[in-house]
This record gives sequence, C-alpha cells and structure tokens, in this order.
Amino acid sequence: TAEYTLTQADVDAGSVVSLVSAVGTPPIGANATAQATATIPLDAAPLLEIDKTASLEVAGADGTGDFIRYDFQIRNVGNVTLTGIALTDTLAGLSVPVITWPATVGTLAPGQAATATARYQIAQADIDRGSVANTASVSGTSPQGPQTTAQSLEAVVATEAAASGLTITKSGSLNAGSGNAGSTVRFTFVIVNTGNVTLSSLDLDDPLPGAGTPVITYPNNRTALAPGAQATAVVDYVLTQDDLDRGYVDNTATIAGIAPRGDDASAASNTFRYVTVAQAADITATQSAVFADAGTGVLGDVVEYTFRIRNSGNVTLTSVEWAATVAGLTGVTLVWPGEPGELAPGEELIVRGEHAVTQADVDAGVLVNDLTARGVAPLGGTTDATADR
Repeated sequence: TAEYTLTQADVDAGSVVSLVSAVGTPPIGANATAQATATIPLDAAPLLEIDKTASLEVAGADGTGDFIRYDFQIRNVGNVTLTGIALTDTLAGLSVPVITWPATVGTLAPGQAATATARYQIAQADIDRGSVANTASVSGTSPQGPQTTAQSLEAVVATEAAASGLTITKSGSLNAGSGNAGSTVRFTFVIVNTGNVTLSSLDLDDPLPGAGTPVITYPNNRTALAPGAQATAVVDYVLTQDDLDRGYVDNTATIAGIAPRGDDASAASNTFRYVTVAQAADITATQSAVFADAGTGVLGDVVEYTFRIRNSGNVTLTSVEWAATVAGLTGVTLVWPGEPGELAPGEELIVRGEHAVTQADVDAGVLVNDLTARGVAPLGGTTDATADR
C-alpha cells in the first residue's frame, strides 16, 4: 500500500493517474516486468461568491453631484482554480471597477479573494427615485470548461429627502389694440421648480373669466420641470368695458405639479394688476328742430325737436340726464340703447318732442332752446355738455 497527497493541480485536472511498474529476476533467463495504470476521478465543484456594499463618500452628502463608493469582494469558494474572472456591474455612470488580484490577474485559486472599488455620481433621477440600488455579477471558467457565475445582493443607498416646491410669477402687457375695450392683454407666467425633485404634469389654472387656456412651454422641449428649471406660459385676454370702467384687471393664477414620490407641489402667483388706459369721461349733446307739415312759424305751428346725447368718452356713464329750456315740450320720447340712464362708450340717447309756436314766440321772432346733458363717471365725477342753440 501507499499514500499520495492530492495537489491543487490534481483537483484542477479532475483526476489522478497512477502508473505502477514491477520487475522480477528469475533464476534463469531475462527479467520479468509488468505495468498497471490506475485512474482516480476527482469531483470538481467550481463556485464563486460576490459581495457588493455601498456607502456615501462623504457622510451626509447625498444630493445631486455627490458620490457613492462601491466595494466588491470576489471569492472562490469552490475546489478548483477559476480563470478569466470578470466583474460586471450594469449601473449606468459607474466608474470602471479597479480590481486587486491576489496573484495572476483574472485568476483565483480555491479560497482566494479579489477586491474592487468603484464610484458613482448621484444623478437627478436618483433623487427623484429616492435611492440608488443595483447588483453586480461575476463569472469565471473552471479547468474543465464550464463557466460559473454569481450575483451579489442588492446594494441600496438612500438619496436626500424629497422636498418639492414651485413658484409662479404673473405679469401682463398690452398685446394688441389701443387699450380700450376689445384690446388684447397678454398675461405671462414664469414657473420655477424650487424643490429638489423633478415635477411633471404641470397644471396651470387662471380663473380670469374670458381668458384663454394657458399653454406651458418647458425648457429643452421636455414635458417635466427639473429642479431649478423655469417654464413659461402665456394667455391672452380681451379687455371688456367693465375692465375700463373699473380701471384695472386684477388676477392671480395657481400652478400644481406631480412629484415622483408623491410629495406634490403647488403655488399661487402674485396678484397682478393690469391698469387700463386713463379714463376719459365725455358727453356730447346735439339738437335739431324742424317745422312739422311744412309750417312757417306762425302761431300754432308745431316744431319737432330731436336731441342726441352721446357718450363720446371711453368709460360707461350712469345717471345720464338732460334738460331743455324750451317751454311746453309735449310727446317726449326717450330711446335708450340699453339700460335707462346708462350709456356705454359710443352709445347715444335719442330724445324727441314737439313744441307748438306761441304768440310770445311769434312776438320774439325766434325760438331759442338751450340743451344740456350730464353723466356720472365710474370712478366719480360728472361730465357735462351743452348743445349749440
């Protein structure tokens, strides 16, 4: 009998082959020889393990642009030497791992381990997600050919806490027209992401009656707003007579956005006041008079009067009134364009009445009438007019 201590080369080879030779010398004649071969198979058990750990390079530095350090340990826990060992990590943006081998590059004998390090710069997507998480894998080839692989557990590093925020600023200016009713004011909104997470599905609400639907323009033709980025929106509004009568248009807007982790953001704009053109209250009065039925001005002839009271300013006049000095007007009719006592810019009150020529008129030789008109402006004060005689 004999004993033999196995070597790693034997295990890697997968078997031990023994050649036994024997020689004997007989009393007469040539020596006698014999040989025998014995092959003992050895079971190969290739096996790799990999550990991946992660930590912030600087404690507490977990925001965009900060770095994570990754440490890897690759171990041959099988019973055969592995060659061509390769480390794979699919984390986009990870630096190329620097591997330290115990001996030959890419080779690990049973029980040996290699270590590696890599670094990764935290991106905005990681802040939006709330963490950086991934795995690594390793592969190697055994002496008999089959490849063995292993995968690490997931390494997770939390990024900074989400803090969503928005601001919106509103301004406006005349875009078309003279500034009177019917002119167009363009309101502009500036929206800024003041938080640390990307916001999507921005919803801008402008409650101004008559305003159009705001159209948001994102930077770089995107549909989301990154931290610190600015989006703009515009909406057109047609000034009404009520706006001019008031002297201004007051308006606010609100903005809301959806955050990746549910911490949605919203904000209200400043109250922006668009001041309309200066109010110019004005009223004019004109009159005409003709004899009815081809009269000549003798006693009893009828004079037909027509008075026109016109709002010639740019604001609505209320409490509109008129007065005529001619005595004895009869059959007076008033034709208001809308609400009695009220005239919008450009509107006109028409008054018609009749006067029968009296003896005093004939004695005077002329019929004189003074027509006056008055209206009250929206912000107070009156405007007066006197018609030519």
